[in-house]
Amino acid sequence: MKSFKAGIVMVVALVTAALGFMSCSSNSAKLVSITVMPTDPVLVSGTQFTATGTFSDGLILNYTSEVIWSSSDPTVATVGMTAGTAGYVTVLKEGITTITAVEPYNNFTSSSLLTVVTPSTITITPESPVMAKGTSYQFAAIALWSGGTGSQSLMSSPTLTWTSSDLSIATVSRGVVYTAGTGTVNISARDTIFSSVSGTTQVTVIASILKSIEVTPSPAIIYKTTDPNQQFTATGTFEDLTTFETTTFEVTSFVNWTSSATGTVLVSNVTGSKGYATAVAAPGTAFIIATDPITSVTGSASVTVQ
Repeated sequence: MKSFKAGIVMVVALVTAALGFMSCSSNSAKLVSITVMPTDPVLVSGTQFTATGTFSDGLILNYTSEVIWSSSDPTVATVGMTAGTAGYVTVLKEGITTITAVEPYNNFTSSSLLTVVTPSTITITPESPVMAKGTSYQFAAIALWSGGTGSQSLMSSPTLTWTSSDLSIATVSRGVVYTAGTGTVNISARDTIFSSVSGTTQVTVIASILKSIEVTPSPAIIYKTTDPNQQFTATGTFEDLTTFETTTFEVTSFVNWTSSATGTVLVSNVTGSKGYATAVAAPGTAFIIATDPITSVTGSASVTVQ
């Protein structure tokens, strides 16, 4: 008898919750449309699509789990339709497919054209880092295409695989690099859907920890009208944990670069041009800051724009 009453209570609770969802808008408001996002994306890997419902009173609700999803070409990409996977698109190969959501009660429909492209390269960050033995860090893989004008993180891709060229120096699992020995090791990432494309970064592992970063030149002067650019360099000082001796490495390419006053001077944090500063306005002063992404150790240089 108790279980029968419990069942009644559960049904009543579910009905009440459903009615509450339906009455989030005013009593006279009606669903007038649904919208699928993102709109006509270009991707190399899977991503979450969403559906929103718009009511006549302007209220917008998440309808991702309330609609029926489909892909016009499931050989290019499939779309989840069950609880927990609704709207998640899994990429299978290069091509074009239409991702459609149908609201079953009013038959409202919305679609998004998905174009799947082959990446031209995969970038691994941080780029060429120096790590201390016995530490770990989360690396990232980013796919690039169309000459670098398009990009997408591959970190949520179920088909992304990571490898280490020397397991005695470092191992890698889902992008997390664990250092065990000293030396240099290549950490690589490859998406098995586009197996011909991969990315690699070289990791130097030493038995020392980063103590400081020096940014040069400092102080620096940039002349906005005649010589508006300046390349900054970051040098890290590492201390041996046993002997306390110090060693220096250039770390320009893997630190993160920022400017304390972007209205005065900008600095590039893009692979291939890291540390390259450009004057924006004169006169003015700023600090060019280099931050190690692994330890958060920072260094800076002062710059004057004339």
